[in-house]
Amino acid sequence: MLAYILAGGEKTEFTPQGKAFARIHGKQMVEYVIEALQGVSEIEHIVVINNQKSLLDNLREALQQPENPDEYILIATCDVPFLTADAVRDFLDRCNCEADFYYPIVGKEDQERRFPEIRRTYVKLKEGSFTGGNLFLVKPSKLIPLLGRVEKILDLRKSPLALSAELGFSFVLRMAFSKLTGMLTIRKVEDRVAELFQINARAVISPYPELANDIDRPEDLLLAENLLSG
Repeated sequence: MLAYILAGGEKTEFTPQGKAFARIHGKQMVEYVIEALQGVSEIEHIVVINNQKSLLDNLREALQQPENPDEYILIATCDVPFLTADAVRDFLDRCNCEADFYYPIVGKEDQERRFPEIRRTYVKLKEGSFTGGNLFLVKPSKLIPLLGRVEKILDLRKSPLALSAELGFSFVLRMAFSKLTGMLTIRKVEDRVAELFQINARAVISPYPELANDIDRPEDLLLAENLLSG
């Protein structure tokens, strides 16, 4: 399996080269991700994408590289220094290779047990409250045609009215109601994604919060240094 690390981007508040190269205990953040992936026997080759453009541009470049776009590739972001080989291996084991796209989600209890110092945003569903991970198992041939739609949704994310129209008002209302009641199921969300994007996507519940904790701000580096000091 090929693995791609998205290390480029427009933000420069970490280093002029981007946050992938910010140092934690003298080691570049992207190196922590590389080392975790190197510990997984299923991964044969690791490619770091660093074109200094947007995250979506990095994703597009990664998806266009494999010779066989119908074979699964693993995509990871560069800013998950807590990532471990065990977490990656467990995620891959939980993917049954029947869908086009797999995305890990981590339960609130697992997150707060392992990283009580880190605050995360959760979505309350019938199965529990979850936060998203930073790995994706995907068939490039299925995702490439959707990048334009993904870009549009990202552009609309700060305009709730326009975003609601794009996703469907009824679905947005159910999501908002679910945040209060937790009545929306994972499968219902997956079904809506299938309707919107014509892709068979599956959420994978992972017990490893190491997948979910990324570094968004320079001040997060200090917290990462403290947590990785052992």
